Amino acid sequence: MGVSKAAANESCFGIGWIEDDVDDDLQPIGAIQACRSRAEESRVGRYRSICLMRVMCVRAYEFKEFIVLCINILPQSCGSVGLELKVGVGYALPIKIGTGVYFGGDDTRTKPPPTTRQQPNVNQTYTIDKPLDVSGNATVGPTSSVKMNCVGRKCYQLDLFNILGVVDVVASTVLQITQQLVLATSGTLNINSDCQIDAANSLVQGDFQVSAQTTFNNTLTVSNNGTMQVNNKTLSVKTVNMDRGNINILKDAQLTIDNEIELKNNSIISNSNGIIISNIINNLSGSLLINSGIFKSKTLNCKSPFEQIIKGGSNVHLNNLYIDQLSYLTIQDSTLNDETTNDDEEPLELGILNLINGHLNLLNSKSNLNYQKIDLSESTKFNFIKSNIQLNSKSFNLFNQSKILLNNNTQITISGQFGCFDDSSIIGQDSHLTFDDGSTRLDGSTHQMKNTILKVLENAQLSIGGTTEIGELSQLFNHGKNLIIDDSGQLSISNSDFINTNSFTLNGQLNMNDRQSQFINSPTGTVQILSNIISTDGVFKNNGNWINSHTTNHINNFDNSDGGRLELKNSYFYLNELNCFGGHIILDQSKINSTKDIVLQAGSSLQGKGTIETTTFDQRNSTIGSNHSISQLEFTGDLIQSNDSTTIILVTDKNNSNVKVNGNFSVDGELIIYVDNKRLRNGAGSEHGSFEIEIITSNSVISGDYRNGIKIIEYEGQVVDDPCKYKVQKKERSFAMLVNLDQSCSSSSQEASKALFKDTKTKIGLLVGVFGSIAIISVICTVIIMKRHQINTFLKIKQQSLRHSRVL
Repeated sequence: MGVSKAAANESCFGIGWIEDDVDDDLQPIGAIQACRSRAEESRVGRYRSICLMRVMCVRAYEFKEFIVLCINILPQSCGSVGLELKVGVGYALPIKIGTGVYFGGDDTRTKPPPTTRQQPNVNQTYTIDKPLDVSGNATVGPTSSVKMNCVGRKCYQLDLFNILGVVDVVASTVLQITQQLVLATSGTLNINSDCQIDAANSLVQGDFQVSAQTTFNNTLTVSNNGTMQVNNKTLSVKTVNMDRGNINILKDAQLTIDNEIELKNNSIISNSNGIIISNIINNLSGSLLINSGIFKSKTLNCKSPFEQIIKGGSNVHLNNLYIDQLSYLTIQDSTLNDETTNDDEEPLELGILNLINGHLNLLNSKSNLNYQKIDLSESTKFNFIKSNIQLNSKSFNLFNQSKILLNNNTQITISGQFGCFDDSSIIGQDSHLTFDDGSTRLDGSTHQMKNTILKVLENAQLSIGGTTEIGELSQLFNHGKNLIIDDSGQLSISNSDFINTNSFTLNGQLNMNDRQSQFINSPTGTVQILSNIISTDGVFKNNGNWINSHTTNHINNFDNSDGGRLELKNSYFYLNELNCFGGHIILDQSKINSTKDIVLQAGSSLQGKGTIETTTFDQRNSTIGSNHSISQLEFTGDLIQSNDSTTIILVTDKNNSNVKVNGNFSVDGELIIYVDNKRLRNGAGSEHGSFEIEIITSNSVISGDYRNGIKIIEYEGQVVDDPCKYKVQKKERSFAMLVNLDQSCSSSSQEASKALFKDTKTKIGLLVGVFGSIAIISVICTVIIMKRHQINTFLKIKQQSLRHSRVL
C-alpha cells in the first residue's frame, strides 16, 4: 500500500485480537505458543502469527475453553499487500470466544474506534468459514472487511455486533444477536446471500445493501442519514423506525413490514419499480416517493408537511388512509385502490379514508376505493386531475370547508352515502361526476360545475341543501330515484344542460338565466315543482311528466312536446313563451300567463279547470277538453281554431264542460259532446225532463262554424244522432245544447215521421188551396152582393126622387 515499515508494523500489531481473561501462567498444549509481548511473533507450521498482549493466536489447534483465531500475513511484509484473517478454517467444532472480538487495524485499548467513515490504510480482509460464538462484543473496525462465509442457521451467535467497516454476507446464514446489531456511520453491510438476522433490535446509520433474501425478526431503526437499499430481492422486517433515515427500493425488489413503519425528521422512503407492503405506515415528518412501484398498506397515516408523491404508473392499495395537518399526498399517473392483502393473500376490508386539514391529489390516476368510511374535514382538499376514480363507501362526508376538486377530464363515481356539510364544496372543471347506488346530500357552501358532466344514476338519490352551480357547457343527468333541492337549497344552471330521466323534486330554488341553458325532462322523467323557478333565459323542455304545485314560477321558454305532460296544480305559471307540439297541458285551478301567443299543435291537448292569459291562443290539429273529466277553460284573449282542431265537451248531471272566450272566437274543426245520460237523467230530478246547457260562450260574436260537424256520444260509446233527444244550437255569442230526455226517436219512426211530415205538408197544401179558393169566391160573392145592394139602393133613391119631382 506504499506505507513505511514502521507504519506497517503498527498496523499489523493492531490487526486482530481476542480479549479474554487468559492466565499468564497457562501452559500451552502441544505446539501452541503463548504470546505475552506486543512485539513477539511465532510461527505455527508454515504460517507466521502475530499476537498481542492477552491475545492468543494459533493455527490448527484448539484450547479447552476458548478460541481459535489466526492471522496470516501474505507475503512477509504486511504493509505491502494486506492481511487475511481466517477463523475456524479446517475445524469441525465451533469457535468460542470468551469476552469479545475486534476485527480491525486500530488498537481500541488506547483509543475508541472511529465513528465516521474513513478510507482504510491497509486492505484487511477477514473470512469466517465456521460457526462463531462470541459471548461479548464483536466489532469490525473501520478499516476492515469481514466475509461471513459460514453456511447454516447457527453460524454466528453474538451478544452485540458493531460494524464500523465492511461486512459481506456471502453464504446463507443466520445472525443470532442477543442485544443489538449496530451499523455505524462508517460501516457497510452487504447481504449477498440469504440471511436472517435475529436481533433484539438493529440500528442502521451506515450503508446497508440488500441483494439477497433478508429477514429482520425484530425492530429495525434507520437513523443519522443511514441508508438501506434493496436490490432485486426481498427485505422483511417486523417493525421499522426512521429518524433522518433513507430506504430505497429498486427494481423488482420488495420491502415487507409486518407491523409498522414510522417516518420522522425528514426521513425518505423511495420506491422505484419495486414493492412496499406494510401493515401501518405513520409518516409524521418524512417523504414518501414511489415511482412505477407497488405500494400496499393496511393503513397510511400522513401528517408530514414534506413531499409525498406516488407516480409513474404506480399501483397503490390502501385500506385505511389518514391525511391531516396540512399533509400532501399526490398520486400521479398511477392507480389508487382500497383493497390490500396480508401475507396470506386474504382480502382486507372495512377501511377508513380520513383527511383532516390535509390534501390528497390524484393526477392522471385510477382509483377503486371501497372504504366503509371516508371523512374530509378541517379545510381538506381532495384534488383529482385527469383521473378515473371509483369511490364506494357506506359513509362519505365533507366537513368544515373541505373541498373535492375535479379537473381536466377527471371521471369520478361515488357509490353509497355521500354528504357535504359545513361550508364544504365540490368544484368540477372539465370533468365527469357520477352518483351511483346510494343517497347523496349536498349542503355546505357553493358547488360549482364548469364544463362538467354530473350524473345521478338509477339507484341513487341526490339532495341539494346548499348552492349548486352548473355552468359553462356542463351537463347534469339525473337518472336516480330522486334528485331533491331542499328548502334551503339552490340549483343554478348557466350555459349548461340539466337532463332528468327519473325523479326531480324542487323544494328550494332553481335558477336558469342563460340563453344557452336547457332543462330537459325526458319521457321517463318526473319533475315535481314545489317552489320557485326563476329563469330569465334558457329553455325548459318537457317530454315526460312535469307537475307544478307552486304559486308562481317565472320561466322564459317552456317547450311541452312529444308526449310531454304539463300539470299545473293551484299555481300561476308565468312565462315568456309556451310551445306545445304534441304535448298535453292539464290545469287544476291554475293559470297560464304567456307574453307571447300560445300555439297548441301536432296532436297536443288542453284540459282541466283554469285560465289561459294570452293575447291569442292558436289551436291547430289539437284538442281542447276531455271525455274523462270536466274541463272548464277560460281564455282571456282570442281563441282561433283550425279546421283540424277538436273541441270536447263532457256533460254529466247538469255539470258540464265549458269554454269561455273573453276575446274573439273563431270556430272551426269538430265539436264532440260526451253525455253521461244516466247521471244526466238523475241530475234532472225526474225520469223525464228537458233543459238547455250552455257549453261555449264568448264576449264577442262567434265567427265560423264547426265545419267537420257536431257529434254527440253517450257514455255507452254510441254516437247519438237523435234530434228528438239532443240538439246543438248556435247563437250569436254562444253554443248551447237542447236536451229533451223524454223524447227518443228510433231510426224507423224517424223515417215514418219524415214521411208523415211530407204527407201532412201535401194535404195542408191542398186544404190551403181549397180554402183559399172558397175564400176568394166568398169575397167575390160578397162584393157582388154588396154592389147589387148598393145598386138597388141607388135605384130606389132615384125613383123616389123622380116621384117627388113630379109632385112638385
